[in-house]
Amino acid sequence: MGTFWTGYDPTNAGYATPGIWRNMDGTSFDTDHIGWFKVIENSPTDWQAFLLGGNGTTYQALNGIGYATSTDGINWTRRQTLFTTSDGVAWRNQSVWMPSVVKTGNTMRYISSAQTTRT
Repeated sequence: MGTFWTGYDPTNAGYATPGIWRNMDGTSFDTDHIGWFKVIENSPTDWQAFLLGGNGTTYQALNGIGYATSTDGINWTRRQTLFTTSDGVAWRNQSVWMPSVVKTGNTMRYISSAQTTRT
């Protein structure tokens, strides 16, 4: 079983309000967008998320995977950058995307897609 999600619209704007925004500092892996937000609810006050971030607008803009936590499943705090295309790992130096996490007991297994530069 999972959690049933409805759009969070605290201002009655007619659309869901994001609980975490892209990092607009101009240098982080998630400067232009975030997506593929994968959430694990450990308890009603302990949530974890893995998210894709990017710079730019092409497939090459899938620049990294981050980790965030929440106490309510709505408001999120960035905790850590896990992987980026610029961290020196050859098999993911072009793009990294589609984070997924499987939790069994206290063990989490992370799976994602990645692409290397063609030579």
